[in-house]
Amino acid sequence: MIDAHAGGLGSIGCNVDGDPFLNSLPLRCRLPVICGTSTCHMAISERSLFVPGVWGPYLSAMVPGFYTSEGGQSAAGKLLDHVIETHPAYGEVRDALQSTEYLQNVLNSNLEKLSNKKCIRLAALTSNLHVWPDFYGNRSPLADASLQGMMCGLTLDRSAANLAVSYLATVQALAYSTRFIVEALTAGGHNIKLMVLSGGLSKNSLYCQTHADVTGKYTRI
Repeated sequence: MIDAHAGGLGSIGCNVDGDPFLNSLPLRCRLPVICGTSTCHMAISERSLFVPGVWGPYLSAMVPGFYTSEGGQSAAGKLLDHVIETHPAYGEVRDALQSTEYLQNVLNSNLEKLSNKKCIRLAALTSNLHVWPDFYGNRSPLADASLQGMMCGLTLDRSAANLAVSYLATVQALAYSTRFIVEALTAGGHNIKLMVLSGGLSKNSLYCQTHADVTGKYTRI
C-alpha cells in the first residue's frame, strides 16, 4: 500500500469518542485529504465512478470492496514553502524565530495581529492579492501538467506583513483548489459530507480552518 493510501485508510476509518456525527457517517461520505508536500483527496464508493481529471476508480486499492477515486494537488506544502522562502522578508522572519517556534505558526499569529490592527476579518486581508496555485501543473481536476501558477496584485511591498499576506493568499488558493476537486467528485457521483485531514499540513490550524470555510464541509483532523 502506497503512502497516501495508507494515510487515507487510517483517516477514513477513524472513530472518535464523543463525535457521534463522525462515528455514524458511512465511509463513502468521508473524504481523506492527505496533505503534505503534495496533497491527495481519496474518495471511495461502492460502485465504479469515473470522474474526469481524477485518477481511478481502483477497486480495493485503499478499502477492500470499495472503489477509490484519487484527486490531488502536485504542490501543496511545497508551494507554501516556495512562496515563503522566495519572499524578500523571509530571512528577516526566519532569523527572528525562537528555537521552539515554527515559521508557519508565527505567520498565522502575525496574520491575527494584522487582522486586529486593521479591524477586518483575517480572510479579507487578501482582498487585493490572489494566487492561482498550479505552480507545478494541475493534477486534478484539470489534469494539465502544462499549467502554471500566478500571483495577481503584487506591489513593491517587501515587508514581513506582506509575506504573511502572500502566505495567506496561497493557503486560500489551495483551499479553493480542494473545493474544485470536491465539486468534481460530487458531480461524478460521490456524496462527500466530511473531510478528514491528515499529514504534515494538518498541523497548521489556519490551513485546516481555511479548508473548512472554503469548502463548507465538516472537517476533522
